[in-house]
Amino acid sequence: MINTDLTLISQSQRKLLIIKSTRTTVLILYVFILPVVGYLLTVYIEEETFSLFEALAAYALFSIAGLVSFFKANRLAFETYNFKVFSSLVWLALVGCIAMFGWGASNTSHKHASFSNYYQPDFVIIQDNDKPNQFLYKGAIEINSANTLIRKIMNADNVDWDKPIALEIHSGGGSPQEAIIMASFIKQYNIQIEVLGQCISACTRLLLASDSRYIHSKAWIGFHATYIKKTTQLVSYDSPHLRFFNENLYTALERLKVSKSFIHKTKIRDSYGGFFPTYDELLKEGIANRTQRLFVANDNIPFYL
Repeated sequence: MINTDLTLISQSQRKLLIIKSTRTTVLILYVFILPVVGYLLTVYIEEETFSLFEALAAYALFSIAGLVSFFKANRLAFETYNFKVFSSLVWLALVGCIAMFGWGASNTSHKHASFSNYYQPDFVIIQDNDKPNQFLYKGAIEINSANTLIRKIMNADNVDWDKPIALEIHSGGGSPQEAIIMASFIKQYNIQIEVLGQCISACTRLLLASDSRYIHSKAWIGFHATYIKKTTQLVSYDSPHLRFFNENLYTALERLKVSKSFIHKTKIRDSYGGFFPTYDELLKEGIANRTQRLFVANDNIPFYL
């Protein structure tokens, strides 16, 4: 009877040991998974809402959950195997979590998402080394685009201010607010615009603001009505303040004496496409009014497009 009882106790302990081992393994997996999920969620929040509080709260929530998992795994490992190695790692993880939280909150690095209104921009602005009055804007028009463009040109070295500035643009669009500010700067300083690749949506504000516009014969110029993307699948064109952005576009076209039929085509509600006039149409309407680039002798499409 005693041997049988001992056997039963041994089996019971064995099952309990398996359960505790499984729980410890799962908790250790949570330690690695939760911070990664938290990071990806905070990046999404930063890009969509630009909310410092929401991003930090999400990061803190998932980091704390990961730390709690680590504490529980450490306790189970100690109770089951008398395993003490995790103890120092738990405190090290706590210090690292606090340090990462402070790093993100203080925004000490702009190379990664850092839970602030500033994040790594999806655009570049380059000054030509050999032709200092030639600049390139390539990428989306987004938060801080206008400020960065203005500072880049106004603080550039070796610019001859007695000669015009040429700005080559290659963009699929973005923020109409930023585009209007950039357009005002282009108009104020009589900056000459050149398009070799594409200039779509909000980018057209920059093109139309200039009095001197070079467009490559194979470039894509795209117009459509201003919209708000509420989700990945839902787009709204009917918000009252969107009329301001649309009227801004129509005013710019009317300033160039573009035909009414052309302006009507730009009102198309197509967020995934739009109205893409031919090069002949752009010449006829006067949107393309220069046939040669200002500082560059050839009009070959460059390698970066």
